This record gives sequence, C-alpha cells and structure tokens, in this order.
Amino acid sequence: MKRTITGAATLALISGLFFAGCQSPNQKATAAESEVKDAKQDLKMAQQNADSANQKAKDAAAWDQFKNETTLKIAQNETRITELKLQAKKSGKAQELVYGKKIDLLEKQNQTLKTRLDGYDKGQTGWESFKREFSHDMDGLGEALKNFVIVNNK
Repeated sequence: MKRTITGAATLALISGLFFAGCQSPNQKATAAESEVKDAKQDLKMAQQNADSANQKAKDAAAWDQFKNETTLKIAQNETRITELKLQAKKSGKAQELVYGKKIDLLEKQNQTLKTRLDGYDKGQTGWESFKREFSHDMDGLGEALKNFVIVNNK
C-alpha cells in the first residue's frame, strides 16, 4: 500500500511539473518581458543609489576642505584682532575706548562665524547656499579687519 501512495505521489508530481512547463509562447514572452522590465528597474535604482553615494562623497570632501580653509581664516582673524587690540592700547586711553568697541564688534562677528561653522551639520540640505552666505559674511569680516586702521596720535 505504501508503494501505491508513493507511486501515485510521484506520478502526480511529474504530471504537475509537465503541465506547469507547458506555457504558450505568448505567456513565455509576457513573462520574459516582465523579467526584463524588472531588471531594468533594478538597474536604474542601483545607478541612482550609486550616483547618490558618489554625490555624498563629493559633498563630504568639499565640506571638509571648506571647513579647513574657513577655520584657518577664522584663526587669522583672531590673530588680527589681537594685533588691533594691542595697537589700540598703544594709542592712548581715549582712542583705546573708541577702537575697543569697534574691535569687540569685529571679534563678536568672528566668534559668530566660528559658531555657525561648528554648528552646521554637513548632512543638512542647502550646503551650497550655506557656503555662499557664509563665504560672503566671512569675506566682509576679512575686509573690515584688513581695512581697520588705528591712528596713533602720540
């Protein structure tokens, strides 16, 4: 009896496979088209993911370069501010007060820029607009420090 059940099960399995393999040419073409369409879609997604990863790597490298250059400029501004404070002290008490206020304002602007740079998350969107605005502000401060002149009346 076991042989009959096993034989019947084997016969059913073979006939099921035989009938499943018998698809019409139209069904085979439709299935093949569907597979090609899926493969193209998978390829397109893989390309988009690769492009996105590539852009993120470029942005990260550009951010690191920008941050390093800007950090150096901020340090140079700090040095210039220290020099201006020393010059203001040498100019006399009355001049020191006038120049001191202006120098303090420039120092606060420099500190604000440093804080903005340190607080920026490089994963944020709008990196290019941040870079443009920050560079504009940084250049303005640099020009103000460069053109700051202390007249020594002694």
